[in-house]
Amino acid sequence: MFSGGKVIIAIGGDDNYKDAAEEQSSVLSRWARRKVSSQFDEQFLDGRKSFIFSWDREHRPIHEEAMLHFLDPEKKGETFVPKPVPVEASSNDPEGVTKEENQKCFHLFNCDKTFKFDSVEKLLNSLKDIEENLSFKISVEKHYFNLSQMSEMCDSIMSGPQMDFAIFVVHAHESRLSINEENAGIGYAKIYKALLQKTGESVLR
Repeated sequence: MFSGGKVIIAIGGDDNYKDAAEEQSSVLSRWARRKVSSQFDEQFLDGRKSFIFSWDREHRPIHEEAMLHFLDPEKKGETFVPKPVPVEASSNDPEGVTKEENQKCFHLFNCDKTFKFDSVEKLLNSLKDIEENLSFKISVEKHYFNLSQMSEMCDSIMSGPQMDFAIFVVHAHESRLSINEENAGIGYAKIYKALLQKTGESVLR
Protein backbone atom coordinates (compact mmCIF):
# COMPACT_ATOMS: atom_id res chain seq x y z
CA MET A 1 0.00 0.00 0.00
CA PHE A 2 1.18 3.54 -0.75
CA SER A 3 1.08 6.68 1.35
CA GLY A 4 1.44 10.32 0.42
CA GLY A 5 -0.27 12.05 -2.44
CA LYS A 6 1.35 13.52 -5.53
CA VAL A 7 -0.44 11.48 -8.19
CA ILE A 8 -3.95 12.38 -9.38
CA ILE A 9 -6.15 10.23 -11.60
CA ALA A 10 -8.21 12.12 -14.20
CA ILE A 11 -11.04 10.23 -15.93
CA GLY A 12 -12.10 11.98 -19.12
CA GLY A 13 -15.19 11.34 -21.20
CA ASP A 14 -17.38 10.75 -18.14
CA ASP A 15 -20.90 11.62 -19.33
CA ASN A 16 -22.54 9.70 -16.49
CA TYR A 17 -23.22 12.55 -14.06
CA LYS A 18 -26.85 12.32 -12.94
CA ASP A 19 -27.59 16.03 -13.23
CA ALA A 20 -26.12 19.54 -12.98
CA ALA A 21 -26.34 19.44 -9.18
CA GLU A 22 -24.03 16.41 -9.04
CA GLU A 23 -21.63 18.08 -11.49
CA GLN A 24 -21.44 21.17 -9.29
CA SER A 25 -20.98 19.31 -6.01
CA SER A 26 -18.74 16.34 -6.91
CA VAL A 27 -15.26 15.96 -8.39
CA LEU A 28 -16.15 12.38 -9.40
CA SER A 29 -19.46 11.05 -10.69
CA ARG A 30 -21.23 8.40 -8.66
CA TRP A 31 -20.94 6.10 -11.66
CA ALA A 32 -17.15 6.51 -11.81
CA ARG A 33 -16.87 6.20 -8.01
CA ARG A 34 -18.59 2.81 -8.16
CA LYS A 35 -16.08 1.73 -10.82
CA VAL A 36 -12.91 2.68 -8.91
CA SER A 37 -13.77 2.84 -5.20
CA SER A 38 -12.77 -0.77 -4.55
CA GLN A 39 -9.27 -0.03 -5.88
CA PHE A 40 -8.44 2.88 -3.56
CA ASP A 41 -8.70 3.84 0.10
CA GLU A 42 -11.22 6.65 0.61
CA GLN A 43 -8.40 9.06 1.55
CA PHE A 44 -7.18 8.88 -2.08
CA LEU A 45 -10.61 10.03 -3.27
CA ASP A 46 -11.64 12.69 -0.75
CA GLY A 47 -8.58 14.94 -0.79
CA ARG A 48 -6.89 13.78 2.40
CA LYS A 49 -4.08 12.25 0.32
CA SER A 50 -5.12 12.69 -3.30
CA PHE A 51 -8.04 12.87 -5.73
CA ILE A 52 -9.68 11.02 -8.56
CA PHE A 53 -11.37 13.50 -10.90
CA SER A 54 -13.86 12.83 -13.68
CA TRP A 55 -15.48 15.03 -16.29
CA ASP A 56 -16.82 14.75 -19.82
CA ARG A 57 -15.06 17.22 -22.13
CA GLU A 58 -13.83 19.88 -19.68
CA HIS A 59 -13.15 20.27 -15.99
CA ARG A 60 -15.51 22.30 -13.80
CA PRO A 61 -14.95 24.97 -11.11
CA ILE A 62 -15.11 22.35 -8.35
CA HIS A 63 -12.01 20.69 -9.82
CA GLU A 64 -10.15 24.00 -9.55
CA GLU A 65 -11.16 24.24 -5.89
CA ALA A 66 -10.00 20.67 -5.33
CA MET A 67 -6.63 21.38 -6.98
CA LEU A 68 -6.05 24.34 -4.67
CA HIS A 69 -6.86 22.06 -1.72
CA PHE A 70 -4.45 19.43 -3.12
CA LEU A 71 -1.61 21.96 -3.47
CA ASP A 72 -2.09 23.61 -0.08
CA PRO A 73 0.31 21.98 2.44
CA GLU A 74 -1.87 23.21 5.30
CA LYS A 75 -4.77 21.10 3.98
CA LYS A 76 -2.79 17.86 3.98
CA GLY A 77 -4.84 15.16 5.71
CA GLU A 78 -8.05 17.20 5.52
CA THR A 79 -11.13 16.04 3.65
CA PHE A 80 -12.01 18.35 0.76
CA VAL A 81 -15.19 20.34 1.32
CA PRO A 82 -16.24 22.46 -1.67
CA LYS A 83 -16.39 26.15 -0.92
CA PRO A 84 -15.76 29.45 -2.71
CA VAL A 85 -12.04 30.12 -3.16
CA PRO A 86 -11.21 33.81 -2.61
CA VAL A 87 -8.73 35.20 -5.09
CA GLU A 88 -6.77 38.26 -4.02
CA ALA A 89 -4.44 39.91 -6.49
CA SER A 90 -0.89 40.07 -5.26
CA SER A 91 2.40 40.71 -6.99
CA ASN A 92 4.58 39.67 -4.08
CA ASP A 93 6.73 36.59 -4.44
CA PRO A 94 7.70 34.45 -1.42
CA GLU A 95 10.58 36.13 0.41
CA GLY A 96 13.94 35.13 -1.02
CA VAL A 97 12.44 32.87 -3.71
CA THR A 98 11.19 33.94 -7.14
CA LYS A 99 8.46 32.04 -8.96
CA GLU A 100 10.94 31.15 -11.69
CA GLU A 101 13.25 29.54 -9.13
CA ASN A 102 10.41 27.69 -7.40
CA GLN A 103 8.69 25.83 -10.23
CA LYS A 104 6.68 22.62 -9.99
CA CYS A 105 6.09 20.38 -12.99
CA PHE A 106 2.97 18.31 -13.58
CA HIS A 107 3.70 15.24 -15.73
CA LEU A 108 0.65 14.07 -17.70
CA PHE A 109 0.42 10.42 -18.82
CA ASN A 110 -2.03 8.63 -21.12
CA CYS A 111 -1.96 5.25 -22.82
CA ASP A 112 -2.93 4.90 -26.51
CA LYS A 113 -4.27 8.48 -26.66
CA THR A 114 -7.65 7.36 -25.29
CA PHE A 115 -8.25 10.91 -24.04
CA LYS A 116 -6.48 14.11 -25.01
CA PHE A 117 -4.70 16.20 -22.39
CA ASP A 118 -6.53 19.39 -23.41
CA SER A 119 -9.02 19.43 -20.53
CA VAL A 120 -6.32 18.59 -17.95
CA GLU A 121 -4.11 21.37 -19.30
CA LYS A 122 -7.06 23.75 -19.10
CA LEU A 123 -7.48 22.84 -15.42
CA LEU A 124 -3.80 23.52 -14.74
CA ASN A 125 -3.94 26.74 -16.74
CA SER A 126 -6.82 27.90 -14.57
CA LEU A 127 -4.46 27.59 -11.60
CA LYS A 128 -1.80 29.58 -13.45
CA ASP A 129 -4.29 32.45 -13.63
CA ILE A 130 -4.32 32.59 -9.84
CA GLU A 131 -0.67 31.65 -9.21
CA GLU A 132 -0.48 34.60 -6.84
CA ASN A 133 -2.08 32.27 -4.30
CA LEU A 134 0.57 29.61 -4.87
CA SER A 135 4.20 29.62 -3.82
CA PHE A 136 5.40 28.28 -7.16
CA LYS A 137 4.93 28.44 -10.92
CA ILE A 138 3.33 25.53 -12.78
CA SER A 139 4.84 23.83 -15.82
CA VAL A 140 3.57 20.82 -17.77
CA GLU A 141 5.19 17.88 -19.53
CA LYS A 142 3.09 15.47 -21.62
CA HIS A 143 3.72 11.76 -22.09
CA TYR A 144 1.64 9.65 -24.48
CA PHE A 145 2.61 6.01 -24.90
CA ASN A 146 1.25 2.83 -26.51
CA LEU A 147 0.07 -0.14 -24.48
CA SER A 148 2.94 -2.16 -25.96
CA GLN A 149 5.33 0.42 -24.48
CA MET A 150 3.98 0.08 -20.93
CA SER A 151 7.04 -1.70 -19.51
CA GLU A 152 9.40 0.60 -21.38
CA MET A 153 7.56 3.66 -20.03
CA CYS A 154 7.70 2.31 -16.47
CA ASP A 155 11.46 1.75 -16.83
CA SER A 156 11.86 5.27 -18.21
CA ILE A 157 9.93 6.73 -15.28
CA MET A 158 11.97 4.84 -12.71
CA SER A 159 15.33 5.69 -14.30
CA GLY A 160 14.45 9.34 -14.87
CA PRO A 161 14.59 12.31 -12.50
CA GLN A 162 12.25 12.76 -9.57
CA MET A 163 8.82 14.18 -10.44
CA ASP A 164 6.94 16.89 -8.58
CA PHE A 165 3.42 15.74 -9.50
CA ALA A 166 1.84 13.33 -11.98
CA ILE A 167 -1.65 13.04 -13.45
CA PHE A 168 -2.60 9.72 -15.02
CA VAL A 169 -5.39 10.32 -17.56
CA VAL A 170 -7.80 7.55 -18.63
CA HIS A 171 -11.09 7.46 -20.56
CA ALA A 172 -14.28 6.71 -18.66
CA HIS A 173 -15.43 4.18 -21.24
CA GLU A 174 -12.35 2.03 -21.51
CA SER A 175 -13.19 -1.66 -21.24
CA ARG A 176 -12.73 -1.44 -17.48
CA LEU A 177 -11.49 1.31 -15.22
CA SER A 178 -8.70 -0.81 -13.79
CA ILE A 179 -6.10 1.58 -12.43
CA ASN A 180 -4.82 0.04 -9.23
CA GLU A 181 -5.69 -3.64 -9.56
CA GLU A 182 -2.96 -6.25 -9.69
CA ASN A 183 -3.24 -8.96 -12.37
CA ALA A 184 -6.03 -7.12 -14.19
CA GLY A 185 -4.33 -7.69 -17.54
CA ILE A 186 -4.10 -4.10 -18.76
CA GLY A 187 -1.10 -3.20 -16.60
CA TYR A 188 -2.16 0.26 -15.43
CA ALA A 189 -1.32 -0.67 -11.84
CA LYS A 190 2.34 -1.03 -12.81
CA ILE A 191 2.65 2.50 -14.20
CA TYR A 192 0.47 3.96 -11.43
CA LYS A 193 2.79 2.52 -8.79
CA ALA A 194 5.86 3.72 -10.73
CA LEU A 195 4.40 7.24 -10.69
CA LEU A 196 3.68 6.98 -6.97
CA GLN A 197 7.28 6.04 -6.25
CA LYS A 198 8.81 8.62 -8.57
CA THR A 199 6.81 11.45 -7.00
CA GLY A 200 8.25 10.59 -3.60
CA GLU A 201 5.71 8.16 -2.21
CA SER A 202 6.76 5.67 0.43
CA VAL A 203 5.87 2.00 0.14
CA LEU A 204 4.14 0.42 3.12
CA ARG A 205 3.71 -3.34 3.28
